[in-house]
Amino acid sequence: MLKLLRAALIAVAVWAGLAGAAEARWLRAESPRFIVYSNGDERVLREYVAKLETFDTFLRNMHGIPEDRPVERKLPIYLVADEDELRLAAPGLPRGVGGFYRSGVQDAFAIGRRTRGDDAILLHEYVHHFMLHHFPDAYPGWLVEGYAEYYMSADVNPRAVRFGTPHQGRVDGLRFGNWISFRDLLTKRPGELASAEDRSMFYSQAWLLTHYFLSDSRRKAQLAEYVRSLRNEGADPVQAMEEATGQPIDELSRLVRQYSLGDLRYQQVSSAGYRPPEPQVTELPASADALLLARLSLSGPVDDDQKAARLAEIRSLAAPHAGDRVAELTLARAELVLGAEDAAGERLEAWIAAHPEDPEALEMLAERLIQRQEPGDIRRASQLLGQAHQLDGSRYQTLYHLGRLRERASDYPTENDLNIWLLALQLAPQVGEVRLRTAEAVLRSGRADLAERMVGVLVNNPHGGGLVQAARDLQRRARAAQGRTEPDAAEDAPPEGEAEADAA
Repeated sequence: MLKLLRAALIAVAVWAGLAGAAEARWLRAESPRFIVYSNGDERVLREYVAKLETFDTFLRNMHGIPEDRPVERKLPIYLVADEDELRLAAPGLPRGVGGFYRSGVQDAFAIGRRTRGDDAILLHEYVHHFMLHHFPDAYPGWLVEGYAEYYMSADVNPRAVRFGTPHQGRVDGLRFGNWISFRDLLTKRPGELASAEDRSMFYSQAWLLTHYFLSDSRRKAQLAEYVRSLRNEGADPVQAMEEATGQPIDELSRLVRQYSLGDLRYQQVSSAGYRPPEPQVTELPASADALLLARLSLSGPVDDDQKAARLAEIRSLAAPHAGDRVAELTLARAELVLGAEDAAGERLEAWIAAHPEDPEALEMLAERLIQRQEPGDIRRASQLLGQAHQLDGSRYQTLYHLGRLRERASDYPTENDLNIWLLALQLAPQVGEVRLRTAEAVLRSGRADLAERMVGVLVNNPHGGGLVQAARDLQRRARAAQGRTEPDAAEDAPPEGEAEADAA
């Protein structure tokens, strides 16, 4: 307990020191496809937004997506100064981590360090986000990571985008490290490998194998056939690769090793005619300096023995900002998830009485009522969520809670239930929990083929956590409903969880 208390006091000191010492307020820059937060120089913030918009336009052009197609939900990205600030958003994050992407029921966002000239981590995470949004499919884990690695080293500037260039860290790993077997590369996720060295090598070899396929039109066609086999036939990954390439796996491994020693070509496309839109930049209140990163930390798991200390930290940080929206809603969220639910309910009731058209507050109060389940709570929660959705139709979180409220109804799923889930998935296709529950509702409605396609995205997700097994169970049930396999005995709804991509 003494050790825990000391850690809590250190965290409070770090938070308070950063909030008090920083002269620059947190800034919020909104562009057509992003909302970017930074507590650094405004010029650097604007440069990041311009680069992100250019990178997104480049990816759209590479994948045949119209430049003027709007996004359903703008991705929030947070830029921080260093690892200490990263750990305020994710306490317990290991040293050496440069950023991460989190997609869960509470929020989906990316966060990384402001490092002029080296944006590889944020670009890597954005490729994940982009592909899940526009091209969700049952990709194998190595290709999910290899594709992001392939594009993350893109050199994005106002004149051109150069991509496919070797990332020096990955090249060095291939040159001096011990390779994992290609069977492991094709069949395992990074977390299933025994050592940190093997996990790092997974990324290096995934990048190389992706580069090998994308550098040649004939091999591109082989890759497409390989993915099709995995998606439509549930083929063995090694056998599917051998059949698609016409090479035994050991021979393919030899060819790829040989390829790594040659001239790894890059490509370049012009961006000279593109002018990224100017973002709208606003300054956030002083409460954000103290609480913005603390609030992000609440979107991740918190061990039970750390909840009291974390709640005390956040209450201390919020105390000077009583009555401020950022402070009040951050406190309410903290109380809701850290064991002070009654206090959260009282705080939210008081806030809504004064601010009846705050959709996030309405949504959180509905969460509290759903937790409590006293007489009349469920009906009121449904009303609050409906009101919140009317005020802000872009919040997938509101739709998620509306869908969950209906899951135990005798007539579930109705057509309206399906529409709620499908809209939530449209807004947040990256959130595994939303995808699983949408597929579950679709399966119960009799569309096993559609449910199987929906959940295939998660089956090989390199960072799916507990959702991967739930996805595989649902996939088996969907195939059984189509007469393709024996059904599982259990047909429970998938467990809650979230996916967190590369903390790299």
